[in-house]
Amino acid sequence: MAGTWTANRFPQFEQAIRRLTDQHRELVDEPLHLAVSYLPAARDQQDIFLFEVIGGPGQSINPDRDLFEVTFAATSGFPMGPNEQLHLILTNLRELEVALEQDWPLANEVVRAIRDGDYEVLWKDDVGERALAMLHRKPGVGPPPMDEPTAWLYQATADRQAAERFVADEAGTDREKAT
Repeated sequence: MAGTWTANRFPQFEQAIRRLTDQHRELVDEPLHLAVSYLPAARDQQDIFLFEVIGGPGQSINPDRDLFEVTFAATSGFPMGPNEQLHLILTNLRELEVALEQDWPLANEVVRAIRDGDYEVLWKDDVGERALAMLHRKPGVGPPPMDEPTAWLYQATADRQAAERFVADEAGTDREKAT
């Protein structure tokens, strides 16, 4: 699973994130099926995000309709700067399937990062391959929700373009020149 995305995007974290993935692979009671480092577009760009699909006897589904996320500050085994965090997003195959069907926010965040190419698979087994295929197949995940000022800006731009097209139609000029 060697790759360069994590090394290029998070050179300060590469060794630590690979070591953490290897440690998680050694767990017997919750076997690691898939580990993906990724960067969500709408979150802190200095943080690192690790998505894991694990197995084990408890294949529960979160009633809060989102994947489990925990954040960690720097430790001796995972050194980070004062404003940096590790976000660990955990799920199981059954919950991931439900999350993708029901458009859970963190599941869609991972899908967007994969769609945008902002990820690297650090580990996968056969079950992880199925989980990754599910993430790749998820259709129609749009951009992350935007804040109100940004939404107003996009709407104002669309309104201006529509008005310019209207004026061009009324004046009988070429639409292409007005846009």
